[in-house]
Amino acid sequence: MAAQYNPGCSSTMSRRAFCHNSLAFAMWPSFASWMSSDRMIESNRSSKVVVVRDRKALDSSHEPSFDSVLRMLHAGLCELCGTGSVRQAWERLFPSIERAAVKSNVSVRPVHAAFHQAIMESLSLYGIRQDQMCVWDRNRGGIGIAQADSKDWDWAPGYGDDHLSRAVHWADGLINAPMLKTHPVTGISGAVKNWAGAVTGINRRDDQATFAIHANRCADIGRIHALPAIRSKSRLIVMDALTPLFQTSEPNRSYESWPYGGLILGLDPVAVDRAGWEILNEYQSAIENRTWRKPPLPLHLIESSRRYGLGNWEAGCIETRFVDSNKAVFGK
Repeated sequence: MAAQYNPGCSSTMSRRAFCHNSLAFAMWPSFASWMSSDRMIESNRSSKVVVVRDRKALDSSHEPSFDSVLRMLHAGLCELCGTGSVRQAWERLFPSIERAAVKSNVSVRPVHAAFHQAIMESLSLYGIRQDQMCVWDRNRGGIGIAQADSKDWDWAPGYGDDHLSRAVHWADGLINAPMLKTHPVTGISGAVKNWAGAVTGINRRDDQATFAIHANRCADIGRIHALPAIRSKSRLIVMDALTPLFQTSEPNRSYESWPYGGLILGLDPVAVDRAGWEILNEYQSAIENRTWRKPPLPLHLIESSRRYGLGNWEAGCIETRFVDSNKAVFGK
């Protein structure tokens, strides 16, 4: 039976330089200043990104363990929010929020089911009711942990008169949950681009489209994330980097993956995507297999920072923390 739902900074640096410059910011601003009413990231403020890894999170078939992903998520939340417990982290991210919507991505290869389940299980443990949480992409989704796996989705949220998903309008808080993968046009399909799956009225040719976003390598795609209904409710980004996807070069252009075993967390979508883009480039540079298609410079991230103030692109404005979830210590 279908679930019922009633909505009431621009130069490219090496990875070593990126990490060196990022860690130069020993102090990051108080969480309260991050959670300002307009949620804009000021250009003179560093953005914090947390990369959590667990090389044992994947089995021999590169499938993730739910327990490992949940542990990684909790370690990342505590590091991102600077708290001693996961409960404190969620209280800071979702104060007085009762309804949470997780924006996933299921194109090419769906986000891992264990990834969805970990986010929704954690929300449930720390106060969000099962019937008050959903996960979706485009016009398909699920309600509660029982429908965390995209294979089990049987709910269609539909769209409002503004062409925006009703899931966005219904929710008090939004979690952006993309998968890390290359994209032949934008370079990376990550946090900023993920919101294209929350609107209708788009097409690749921008032919009478409500959102004409495909020109100049989708440079203007940040306008969707900048919509007030999305921007004002965005609370967290958690990127599935467990098995990032790479597109091969001509003539096949198929996707392949490698076992990175990571999650990337942050509040700044541009900075999270910058970190992901650096990881993709680091891997592409390290391998000898020349069939990989090198991701192009993501102009949409530069424009999202410059034109829409969505976050920091410059590596020197990003503080990246690397966490081994097996060594992390955090309270409940």
